[in-house]
Amino acid sequence: MIMIRAVLLLLTSMAVGCGSRNESARFIPTPEAARAALTAALEAWKEGRPTGLLAGVSPPVQVVDETRTTPRLGRYEILGTVPGDGPRTFSVLLETGDPSVRVNARYIVVGIEPLWVFRQEDFDKMAHWEMDMKHDEPEDKEPLRKTDRAP
Repeated sequence: MIMIRAVLLLLTSMAVGCGSRNESARFIPTPEAARAALTAALEAWKEGRPTGLLAGVSPPVQVVDETRTTPRLGRYEILGTVPGDGPRTFSVLLETGDPSVRVNARYIVVGIEPLWVFRQEDFDKMAHWEMDMKHDEPEDKEPLRKTDRAP
């Protein structure tokens, strides 16, 4: 009887573990879709477009890159994928213009619709709840006062 319970416990834990892995895998795009989203994000930067939701891209692409130092990207080269069990990660060589700077950066692509393109640093901040969300609030909005909060 103890052996049957142990086997049932083992099978149940394996099923639960596999289920959660399959659930998270649903939000990892195909390699082709991830590369296309990253390319769209980098091309938008070359054109001088800001981060955020890219217009005219299907499926939709949302770009998060708080580390941009220039309004335009000079050129880029997607060096390849970074192996791992998780979201699609790419190594990219970035070259900015005046002054000319070359940086090797990592980008992470997750989601299905929209596809989210994160610079590695931003993804890490978000994963650890360190992201500065002040830029998401309207500038004319007043901060909450103690009287605005529920008891």
